[in-house]
Parts: sequence; C-alpha cells; structure tokens
Amino acid sequence: MNLSTTNLIRWGKLLSTYVAGQGTMQILQLITGFLLINCLTKEDYATFTIVIAIQSTTGILVELGFSSCLQGLIGRRYQDHQVVGRYMAACRYYRDRLLVAGGLGLLIVFYLFAP
Repeated sequence: MNLSTTNLIRWGKLLSTYVAGQGTMQILQLITGFLLINCLTKEDYATFTIVIAIQSTTGILVELGFSSCLQGLIGRRYQDHQVVGRYMAACRYYRDRLLVAGGLGLLIVFYLFAP
C-alpha cells in the first residue's frame, strides 16, 4: 500500500466528505422524523409504529444470521472462489425463500393488527 502524502490527503478528504455527508443526512432524518411524528394523530402514530415494527422484523427474518454464518463456514478458504460461490448461492437460495415466507406472514400480521 502506497502511503504517500498525496494519497493520505486524498483519502482524508474522501473520508471527511463521507463522514460529513452521512452525519448531515442522519441529523436531517432525525429532525424531520421528530417533526413528522409530532404532526401525526394517535391513530396514525399507532399505524406508523406497526409499520416500523414490521419493517424491522422483516429485516431480521431475511437476514437470520446468514452473513455471520458465512464467515464461520468459509473460514480460511476465503480465496477458494468455488467454495465461497457455493456457500453464497446456498445462503441466497434460503434467504430468498425465507423472504417470501416471512413477507407473506408479516402481511397477514399487518392485516390483522392494522385498523
């Protein structure tokens, strides 16, 4: 890796731009989120809460630890493209099916709980 001064300055500018942009976006989302929540009625806030809960649950159901299990399964064979490819294909296969099953289940839950 070339650690010349020009590369360090370039990477520093790139990293600081990313951190400033990401931080600004997070703050803007926080402020607009609070403003929008304050404008909601109790019924709308309840619906909002259910939707956020379902969205979070969907994210967890789709992931189900596939990324972390890949690290353990692949281990020291990370440079063997066939091994990595087979594990990735298997994880994507199961993840996609769980997404469909979990999505349908969550749609039913949302329909039952939503007003």
